[in-house]
Amino acid sequence: MLFRSLCLSLLLASSLFSATEIKQPTVNINSSAIKLQNSIYLDGNIVFFPLHEIKELKNLRSSRSPKNNGVLLYNNDLSVLFVQNSNEVWLNDSKHFMNRPMKRFHGKPFVDLSNFQFLFDLDYSYNKETQQLSFKTSVSPYAQSKNEYNSFKHARAGSTILDLKKMPKELFLAHQLHKINLLDKAFIKNKKLYINAMPILEQIGFSTSEKTSSFELSLQNFNYSIPKTSRFWQASHQNKSWTFMAAGPIVVSNNISYFEAESLFSFLDYSIYWNHFTSTIELLTNIHDFKFVEAENDYKISVISRYKLTTSHDNIHHKKDKYYSIIPYARVFGNLKYKWKDHSIIERISLKNMNLTFEQASHTPSDRYPNKAHVKISYRIKSPEYAGYFKSSDSSQEGSGLTVHLDSRLKGISVKENASSYKVKFNLTKNVTPKISRESKKIIIDFPDTVNEC
Repeated sequence: MLFRSLCLSLLLASSLFSATEIKQPTVNINSSAIKLQNSIYLDGNIVFFPLHEIKELKNLRSSRSPKNNGVLLYNNDLSVLFVQNSNEVWLNDSKHFMNRPMKRFHGKPFVDLSNFQFLFDLDYSYNKETQQLSFKTSVSPYAQSKNEYNSFKHARAGSTILDLKKMPKELFLAHQLHKINLLDKAFIKNKKLYINAMPILEQIGFSTSEKTSSFELSLQNFNYSIPKTSRFWQASHQNKSWTFMAAGPIVVSNNISYFEAESLFSFLDYSIYWNHFTSTIELLTNIHDFKFVEAENDYKISVISRYKLTTSHDNIHHKKDKYYSIIPYARVFGNLKYKWKDHSIIERISLKNMNLTFEQASHTPSDRYPNKAHVKISYRIKSPEYAGYFKSSDSSQEGSGLTVHLDSRLKGISVKENASSYKVKFNLTKNVTPKISRESKKIIIDFPDTVNEC
């Protein structure tokens, strides 16, 4: 036991001191000299800079983020969340990846300076001979347009972690109705999974094309451009565009382009659930938020995501005024919920993640819950006039996602017969103007925006 502890200590010491320490250097920032209270560390051409000093240089506040196992630097206009022992970083509630994970030297967190221009609008230069480190304010050339489709209400680290040290005997990717064998389309390097992504993305619905210097992707009015030699990738939707910082550029092997899976799926706005029982990567559409929309007695709950969502086979379960439904292949970051005090129609809405156990998944019909990771949406309606019904969003103005329409309820039908005619009475909770048509000997009565509860 003592020998094993000694070996571990030696390994940690070797890792720690492979970098060269420069103690309390003086740095220039916009031509002003500042003496640091902490050291910096050099590992070849890589400069690791202490997070505490970033806080001082940029006049930021700091706090720990236990839920994300990280450190948050922030002010009124900027928030940057660094995650322990991870490349993952959150800039203004949007997820990105540094090229190297945050490191600790003597118990203090340090990050690679090459990420600073993107994160802090700071460009740097380092002179090895004079050991002079200089910064200058340099606005990032990368477009950043924060919107409801590239930021989240809550930062939640680790949604795309794949802890695979070697390729398993079987490896699949599942999304909605698709299950794709990845064994001949992937490899692992430095504990990171790389995939031949283009044929996989085409199978799940993306349009793809290869240009001289980039790969172009699109799905449901979202467009993506991935340069072949850069880790700064571009996305756009309608009139908004933004940049994603990946862990690294594309890797080419045997004339095939491979993408690091965590970066790619985060860029395309998916999370990952690793189902180790079936060796399957479940690809989950991220849900960003929800809105309760009101317009001239027309009420609906809009669930916001980049791509269309589906609901469980049972659609909506209800008991009195409480409703809920299961959204498969989806993920929310933290519980999303809101409660209205005095609204006449709606009382509360909440969305939260729900993972089935192995036993539940094994005994559940596959057409009802085809995967283990789901989102449960619950809501309570105050007015007895309305019932909830799910529809996939048809309008790009609503966003893709999913929409709960609060519609009139058809509670019963009665027929009265007299000598010369029949009188049919429809018991509706609201006044609805039907559409009446005739087909051969049939009369068709269509009640729009109405849920049949007969």
